[in-house]
This record gives sequence, C-alpha cells and structure tokens, in this order.
Amino acid sequence: EGGNLAQAIATAPEVAAKYEFKKIISGTDVQKQISDFQSMIADGAKLIVAYPLSPTALNPVIKEGCRQGVTIVLYDSTVTEPCAYNVA
Repeated sequence: EGGNLAQAIATAPEVAAKYEFKKIISGTDVQKQISDFQSMIADGAKLIVAYPLSPTALNPVIKEGCRQGVTIVLYDSTVTEPCAYNVA
C-alpha cells in the first residue's frame, strides 16, 4: 500500500517531470533489501522510502546513505538508526 501511494505521487505529471522514480521489491529477504539499498545509494538516490524488514540489520546501510546525503524514510515499521525518518 505504501509503495503504491509513493508510486502514485511520483508518477503524477508535475512530479515525474522533476524526478526519476524506481520501484524495487526486496520481498522478505533482509540481505536483498540491504543490497537494494546499497545499489540505490551507489546509483545516486536522493530519497529512499521503504518498509524495513529488520529494526537493526539495515542500520549500517542506512547510516552510509545518510552520510552520502540520502534521505531515508521508513514506514509501518521502524529502525534504530537515528538518521532515518520512521513513520509508523
């Protein structure tokens, strides 16, 4: 549901003209989610919105993303990394 909402906003004409939107589904595999975050950060993402699969496993990659200027917003579940925005 959260992904569909983000996609609807991101693909609205006034937003789509300014930003590139990518939807990546990690499933229930925490290691894949970490790898997906690493790939998005390496590709220059400015914002990552995700449902975190673990409250702690993502912390190192989130911290690295924050160091590189990526805003990380997590919904419906939370992480303990202080630089992330938890929306529950």
